[in-house]
Amino acid sequence: APLCGARDMGSANGWEPALGKLQGVDDFQFRLLRARRWLAEYADLDSSGRDELTRIVAALRAERPRWYPVVALAAMQADVRGEYKGAIRDYRRAVELGDSRSATLERLMALLYREGLYNEAHEYLSRLTADQSQGNGDSTRFESLAISLAVQRNQMEEALELAKAAVERHPEDAMRRVWLGSLLASSSQPEEAERVLREAVEK
Repeated sequence: APLCGARDMGSANGWEPALGKLQGVDDFQFRLLRARRWLAEYADLDSSGRDELTRIVAALRAERPRWYPVVALAAMQADVRGEYKGAIRDYRRAVELGDSRSATLERLMALLYREGLYNEAHEYLSRLTADQSQGNGDSTRFESLAISLAVQRNQMEEALELAKAAVERHPEDAMRRVWLGSLLASSSQPEEAERVLREAVEK
């Protein structure tokens, strides 16, 4: 349930006093958990709740300016507010400070792509690739971003190789064959494109 805004803040926050009494949970951790929860339910916060979230995030960052979970938290807040340039700045900073979580890298890459910064987004592909090789993250989202970046950078051969590799890894997935078929059609390979798209329909 939302913590504040559309619903009763007092009842929704009933978990917080109990959490605050847990052994080993200090004030910093308590505020960090609160901020994360409020960010997850940002759409349900009213203006006072959003203002309080801004104060919490600013205070956390002031206390630990070089701790990447807090910097990434600030990036997430800018992101949900639609402040994409600020989000990119803070996601970059989080990565510089050691954040190698695939969720952070994927979101940074998506925002860079959104802003047309294709070359910089491509620089993060190697980190995402390493993460994917360990079986982490959403491979479908990663693959689509990687292929789109290659296309935007006019590297059709790379895009085709990525699409073919995706089909080989997931031969049962029709959508990956659709990606490949579309790329083949764009690369003036109509017969091969038709063959792949027929296979997609049959899946």
